Amino acid sequence: MSRRASNEGALYKREKDGLWVGVLDLGWGTGERKRRYVYGRTQKEAASKLAELRRRQGLGLKIERDSQTVKQFLTRWLEWKKNHVRPRTYDGYVVYLERHAIKDLGDIRLVKLSVDQVQKMLDAKARRCSLAASRPFETSCATP
Repeated sequence: MSRRASNEGALYKREKDGLWVGVLDLGWGTGERKRRYVYGRTQKEAASKLAELRRRQGLGLKIERDSQTVKQFLTRWLEWKKNHVRPRTYDGYVVYLERHAIKDLGDIRLVKLSVDQVQKMLDAKARRCSLAASRPFETSCATP
């Protein structure tokens, strides 16, 4: 029986439901071992997902689960931007994000946010004439 190399992860079939499980060890954090699990109906599918995790880890990309919401992320981003842009630019960001993105998408976990959700928000805003198509940071449309 061959063993996997260090940092290659583990792959096994779960007895209770027959799913294949891939496990990648992320090391220690806050006093406990951190691992990331991926699942697949076939061994090949789980191995492919595990390889993708290893690839992302090799590139230095974050692969841990994140429970951060869109609101938390944007609030942190705004705090960072405060010192990097002019005051009026910052004020525009705050108004736009609070009226639109945070209000409509703020409770969604960032890792679950999809392009479709953002596009639906923008489409709904355009239908209600709250966003000008050519200038998305403006919040009013010309009335006919």
